[in-house]
This record gives sequence, structure tokens and C-alpha cells, in this order.
Amino acid sequence: MHPNSKSFAAIPLAAAKHALDPARGRRETAQYIADMALEMRNLAKGHGLKALQGLLEVAYYEAFTVATQAELPEGELERLQRMSRASAG
Repeated sequence: MHPNSKSFAAIPLAAAKHALDPARGRRETAQYIADMALEMRNLAKGHGLKALQGLLEVAYYEAFTVATQAELPEGELERLQRMSRASAG
């Protein structure tokens, strides 16, 4: 298991813990899936299971993309647009 991975049993607790911040819970879940997919990909590669290796790589990249996605706080995009207009004029 990846040193930073959570156990399967910890996932429901993590989901409940971040009920007030669903984006954080979503990212943490995606990170866990990415960790597990990478471990299984390495296992498949080590045993020459090329089709599984490829599928697990796709799963890893998708989960990793979600896990590392930056989200702007509500209203931040509008604030940046106002600042941009103010500096242009």
C-alpha cells in the first residue's frame, strides 16, 4: 500500500469528515483511487498484463486529474475579471 494511502475502511469516515467541504472530500477520494490504481498498474506491469496495465493507467490519470484540480472560491472569478477591467481602463 502507498504510504500516503488511507485504508478502505477510512473512506466513509473521510467522506463524513468533509461533508461541509464536498470538493475536498471529492479530491481526497480521487487521490485514494489514484493511489490504488497506480499500485494495481504496477502489479499488472510486473506480471505482463498489458491490457490491464493500460486500463489502470487511464484510471490513474483520470483520478489524479480530479485529485489535483484547483478550484476557485465562489466569486473569485468575478473579482479577477473586475480587477482586469479596472487595470485595462
